[in-house]
Amino acid sequence: MAFSLSAEALQRLYTDGRRNFRHAELLGAILAKFNLKGIDLSEANLAGADLTGANLEGARLIGANLTGAKLGAAKLSCALLEGANLETAELQRAELRYATYDGATRFTASFIPERAGMQRGSAGVIHKRTSVQSLASLVPPPTEEKTERPSPTPPAAAKSASPQWLYRGRPVVR
Repeated sequence: MAFSLSAEALQRLYTDGRRNFRHAELLGAILAKFNLKGIDLSEANLAGADLTGANLEGARLIGANLTGAKLGAAKLSCALLEGANLETAELQRAELRYATYDGATRFTASFIPERAGMQRGSAGVIHKRTSVQSLASLVPPPTEEKTERPSPTPPAAAKSASPQWLYRGRPVVR
């Protein structure tokens, strides 16, 4: 469900600790130089937004619409951009090292993601199409192996009346 949000409201809510802004409508928002590190803007509409110099390190932009967005000098390192639409987005001097993309991510024709330090990944596809419960069902349950723990003292030493010290499992005589 999409909801409209002003740039000022986004900054205020982010400062108050909110990070989930999935499906937000931020069409043409001016977010230049905003600190939005770790924000979740998956499926958000940021078409024509000004994010020049914004800090979006580790941001989740899975399936986000960033057509015509100004991302010059924006910090997008480690951002998840799987399925995002970056056609006609301005990416000059944007820091994209370790940001991930997939086959559904759309760039301008001349943009080569690997040259910008981006990595092909699929973390967002798992997040987008699979629930945590269904992922848990793919992991086999842990097997419980019963192993007998060795007793702290050898049986012969345990019978003696005087306490003994052990060094590497052997009794130490004082």
